[in-house]
Amino acid sequence: MAKLSEGAIQALSKGDSVADAVLQLVNIRKIDSGNGAIRFRVMMSDGLHSMSSFMLSTQLNFMAEENVLAPNCICILKKHVTNILKDKRRVVVILEIEVIKPAQMVSGRIGDPIPLTEGTKVQQSAPIPENRQPLQQQQNKNEGLKGFTRDFGKKTPSAMPSTPGGSSKVVPIASLNPYQSKWTIRARVTNKTSIRTWSNSRGDGKLFSMEILDESGEIRVTGFNQEVDKFFSLVDVGKVYYISKGSLKIANKQYTSVKNDYEMSLNGESTIIPCDDAVDVPVIQCDFVSIGDLENREKDSIIDVIGVCKSVDEVTRLTTKSNKEVSKRTVNLIDMSGKLVTVTLWGDEAEKFDGSGQPILAIKAAKLSDFGGRSISASFSSTLMINPDIPEAYKLRSWYDKEGHAMDGQSLTEVRGSGGGITNWKTLSDVKTEHLGHGDKADYYTCIATIVYLRKENCLYQACPSQDCNKKVVDQHNGMFRCEKCDKEFPNFKYRLILSANVADYADNQWVTCFQESAEAILGQNAAYLGQLKDSNETAFDEIFQQANFNTFVFRSRVKLETYNDESRIKATVMEVKPVDHKEYSLRLISNIRKLAAQ
Repeated sequence: MAKLSEGAIQALSKGDSVADAVLQLVNIRKIDSGNGAIRFRVMMSDGLHSMSSFMLSTQLNFMAEENVLAPNCICILKKHVTNILKDKRRVVVILEIEVIKPAQMVSGRIGDPIPLTEGTKVQQSAPIPENRQPLQQQQNKNEGLKGFTRDFGKKTPSAMPSTPGGSSKVVPIASLNPYQSKWTIRARVTNKTSIRTWSNSRGDGKLFSMEILDESGEIRVTGFNQEVDKFFSLVDVGKVYYISKGSLKIANKQYTSVKNDYEMSLNGESTIIPCDDAVDVPVIQCDFVSIGDLENREKDSIIDVIGVCKSVDEVTRLTTKSNKEVSKRTVNLIDMSGKLVTVTLWGDEAEKFDGSGQPILAIKAAKLSDFGGRSISASFSSTLMINPDIPEAYKLRSWYDKEGHAMDGQSLTEVRGSGGGITNWKTLSDVKTEHLGHGDKADYYTCIATIVYLRKENCLYQACPSQDCNKKVVDQHNGMFRCEKCDKEFPNFKYRLILSANVADYADNQWVTCFQESAEAILGQNAAYLGQLKDSNETAFDEIFQQANFNTFVFRSRVKLETYNDESRIKATVMEVKPVDHKEYSLRLISNIRKLAAQ
């Protein structure tokens, strides 16, 4: 039986620092602190005394929810901070705790502990400190939390720093609550949004938000209007700052994935001061989920994921419902589970992402979708890291260079027939023998095939010039063109492509339909130029089609059985055309040869 640290409870009740106290968990109770925020209150015993004014920090809630912490288990209290409430009661916030003997291995209560007064009050004769107790100073021991949270770039602090004025000590993020206003934290900025504006009946405004982190936890910080002007240009991602006098409120979990019950707003009294001595502040905290485990996670879950960028698509641009154009790029990630998932990047991240050299991509706070099986979206609140300096990245790189590069991988994004990913490789004969497209949903596949014939007749049509409409217009023969869908007449039109092509590989051939982007990729010219050429120089127009024949591409296609006039036939539509990556293709062929040889 583990020996408890007798006298530890009495010391903690007085606010004294106790390092690595061995205690027994007597009871644990869930508390709803309002707006859906959940906290766990804990009663602990040292064999002589018990006290119920312990509170589990929110980043450790999983230990209670997964029954890691259960009545009668023996624990080591590794890190804690003592808070003093308005009524002068002390509450011990547990920041790190390790279970050394599970509840099922303990016969029952140890000793006959006497309950101490609930949340012992600070003596009136003693001065009430304006700031909470800092984190207990001790060696950084993470054994008890392995597998739950990784702290990257974290080093053991030699001493708790003071603020630049030297008037107060720094307190941890985990100890912040709305009931105290005089505090200073020292934290690293891990993510910062761009400035966003709004305009409504109540007026105009602007805001930005950032996520900050210290060794105890993380919190989201938002600045509005004047605070945007004051602080936005001051704050840089990756740097450490002293922050004080923000306003705290219950976090709205609908708009943040940060693991904290509270969020902070900057106000007129807030200060943000750069900190130069910041080696012990962690860079980021991630709890990576294996790609192979994504199928077991709930739709719309916020997760951290890391993988090798096996392939990357070109940037495309979409028009949103609010008529704004946004950039989009899809990336396919693979990890040691041998599974792939499609990740969608948006905006600036999509524009600047460079997938050459198959880098390691880590994403914090990505959103999991069930679109086409399982897919991931990196929103504006996600943090992207390319080839991060962390152990998981080095391990993945070693695995991929040795064996992972030869794996096709099974794409979770294609499991249920979505168009995501480009790894469901098939030959054209496989498409027929496996009866792809005959189910309730369309099937998607990727093949390498060669253009053998292009039907140039009726490949161009005059379409509505409106941005979101591609409907064919009717020539009014008076210089105007009518769109029935928009119910308008226009003085102009735009050319659109619908190209029928016959493609073949070594085993079979297939007729496919190629719309605008894929048709332009095959012909090497845009629709507007082809339309002008058709009207002005038909010989040059024909030459473009001749030159396009017998070129080989990677085709990602959709197949579905369609019925028209009581006749059923398979319709194949090309979703994407890409040039052949001969290095990747050769590695895939070598992998297939090895698999066949092993059989």
